[in-house]
Amino acid sequence: MPHSSGGGSHGGGTHGGGSHGGSSGNHISHHYFPGSRRYRKHRPGYPDEYIYASSKPQKPSIFVLILMALIGGFIGYGTFSSVADEMAVKLKPVYDTPDTHIEDSIGVIENYDDLEEALTDFEDITGICPVVYTVYNEDWQDGYADLESYAFSTYVDNYEDEQHFVIVYSIPEDQAEDFISGDLEVPDFSWEAIQGDETDPILTEGMFRNFSKVFHNNLEDGVRPGQAFQEAFEVITRSADETLNLKSPMSVISMVLKCMPFIVVVGFFALAFFLVIRTFIRDKDVEYEEVPIDLEAERASLTGAGASAELTETVRKIGKIAAPIIMVVSVLFLVPFIFIGILILIAGIGMLSTNGPEAGFMIVFGIVWTLISGGFMAGAIVAAHKLKKKAEDQDDDDYRPSSKYDDDDWDGRRFDDYE
Repeated sequence: MPHSSGGGSHGGGTHGGGSHGGSSGNHISHHYFPGSRRYRKHRPGYPDEYIYASSKPQKPSIFVLILMALIGGFIGYGTFSSVADEMAVKLKPVYDTPDTHIEDSIGVIENYDDLEEALTDFEDITGICPVVYTVYNEDWQDGYADLESYAFSTYVDNYEDEQHFVIVYSIPEDQAEDFISGDLEVPDFSWEAIQGDETDPILTEGMFRNFSKVFHNNLEDGVRPGQAFQEAFEVITRSADETLNLKSPMSVISMVLKCMPFIVVVGFFALAFFLVIRTFIRDKDVEYEEVPIDLEAERASLTGAGASAELTETVRKIGKIAAPIIMVVSVLFLVPFIFIGILILIAGIGMLSTNGPEAGFMIVFGIVWTLISGGFMAGAIVAAHKLKKKAEDQDDDDYRPSSKYDDDDWDGRRFDDYE
């Protein structure tokens, strides 16, 4: 549905449009806990490991991979569709190109050919069809509450698509003769713009503000309507060309920021999928065998010593959980910033031949941005690695076999020494 972009009137300034926009699962631990069973974990090529679990652990299933792929694909497609709808790309016209983009019913356009050329250039760059109307106030005041309603009606009565940009300029009929002759410099004008929904990614609020500023200020300064229209369209045509063809660093950055949700979603599921595949490959030959419970560990748990072990285990588990979370969050959050820095650097290098000083600033800024972002990510990864290693070292230090015969790596003398 078409919607108002904004408009203005003599002495009233301009206005903007408002339409844009309890735990479950198997409990596994290296220490005895009430109700647990003891299992020997055997993986070819690795020492056997003893664990306690509320039920026999299961190896990763291929169905987990399939489920993750389906969920990731569904969410990724939805995110991509949402991002694609917001991306600024040239429209593929569904309308017939008009013979003229100007409907000057009151004869105030003096630079007809130049304005027609400016409007055609805008259409060629964006695919949006602009149409300028000039009317008397009396043409709409009897049948409409305001000029916005009249402009909206003009759009829907003449165009069935959502790819037009309609601007209506209006003045009182009794001032037209003096204005056309030059005796009146600035009449009591008003104007209103209506745009189709499909134009929103290109004709953004920011771009329209630029159009409105140039057009309205020119009218207030006594510039003729045709010239004011021409200059305003030339400004936004250049802006649209830079955005659609990525001719400026800001357009590149804007595109990356718009793609950020899709980048984050793809990065998250790619990392999660990689970790699950790695676990699946690593544990595909693992076998679990139930073995007798360590009676000493059970007695210690029942007399209260197990509480301390549980607390220690909780601390270890927190460390193990926190480490990958820190790493994943760091990568997901900081990699896009590094990517932006690299794009700024590439944009600066590309500008060296045309704009030396600005290119130098962009290159330096891109290098500093990338180094700072990369430094933060490296620090977070190192911290996560140290946290994980500390938790693993604590597991190794506290490991104790349940008997002299439970672990082939422990001989009788070492067990006695440990006792």
